[in-house]
Amino acid sequence: MKKKMIKKLVSLVAATTLAGSLLAGCGSSGNAGSASGSGAGAVTESENVTISAGEAPSAEGEVTTIIIGTSGSPKPWLWVDEDGRVSGYDAEVIYAIDELLPQYELKFEVTEFASLFTGVDTGRYTMAVNNFNWREDRAEKYLFGEEYVCYEKEAIYVRKGYTEIKNLSDIGGHSAFTTGTGLMTQLFLEQYNEENPDNPVELVYTDADQLKQFQDIHAGVADFGFLSYCSLTNYLEIYPTFHDDFDIIELTDEESESICSPFTYFIYAKTPEGEALKEAVDEALRELKSNGTIKTLSEEYIGYDVTGR
Repeated sequence: MKKKMIKKLVSLVAATTLAGSLLAGCGSSGNAGSASGSGAGAVTESENVTISAGEAPSAEGEVTTIIIGTSGSPKPWLWVDEDGRVSGYDAEVIYAIDELLPQYELKFEVTEFASLFTGVDTGRYTMAVNNFNWREDRAEKYLFGEEYVCYEKEAIYVRKGYTEIKNLSDIGGHSAFTTGTGLMTQLFLEQYNEENPDNPVELVYTDADQLKQFQDIHAGVADFGFLSYCSLTNYLEIYPTFHDDFDIIELTDEESESICSPFTYFIYAKTPEGEALKEAVDEALRELKSNGTIKTLSEEYIGYDVTGR
């Protein structure tokens, strides 16, 4: 029997301060930071069994509460709305999965991004949801789902009228922002420079948030930047004047995949309980793709159909 809709409500016991900048799925390296995953606070107790990643799966008939770590950003994949509910594409996919898995009760807990990995490592979280790309270093420590959650197109943005860059092959000899924190776009640019020593990209290191990077590119501090296409379109919806300030160069699938893996996934603890949860979620994702739910959600939140990739 499907769960009642009230079970979709999120258990938010985390820090309320969220990063203001959009982080693309090709983003952070995902190495656990020094912050503790337990810093988000205690999980609200329920009549169901709450187990951590190191424990055995529940006995037959029990409903197992799974605490899912998330940073609650970036849009359009994740955000915390004014009612304190985790919203966005990834969140709605989780709520749809929850309806298909009566053996589990899926609840979010919001924390800092680095603490997601610490939380999975320590058993606080069995699962983490945060627009994760597959990476070899992550796969050594965590389970990735067999089913992808989203397919992200990559784009280049330049100030309006800057016509020297028309596609990815034109970036040599121009400048780009990078954070120096292991972003996949940073690694791509560094590799590009190794392969093109006679015409490298000038890397401009910054710790500015995304909005400030937009402003600086418009001012000519750097020539171009990378961001996922749906993140860019989300900014354009929030700041309509950006249409007058920037040109967006949508990259082909092949170009996007040369920068970073365009597929995003949920991650799980490398434990028997994590493996069982992964298999159940993968099966639910296959059903949601088959019945059109993922198509509908992705068109609503991402702006295009991510299925069939």
